[in-house]
Amino acid sequence: MPLTSLMVAALAVNIAQLIRYYALSLGNVSVVTPIVSTNPLFGIVFSYLINREVEDFSLKLVFGSLIMIVGIFLITAT
Repeated sequence: MPLTSLMVAALAVNIAQLIRYYALSLGNVSVVTPIVSTNPLFGIVFSYLINREVEDFSLKLVFGSLIMIVGIFLITAT
């Protein structure tokens, strides 16, 4: 069982890297890189959905996520 989950995780990481490089080949690096850098935001969302009992979600975390979203928007909008 653990070997299967490791293989699935390795496959998911491999596919994510391929999609990242494909996106970099299609768009400008100055636009694609900030969008790709939103992965901590997805980590926060998925950890809230999956590990609500284990993770500690505070107002600082939500505020930091919002600042990250606004910063990414400002970088990609200009």
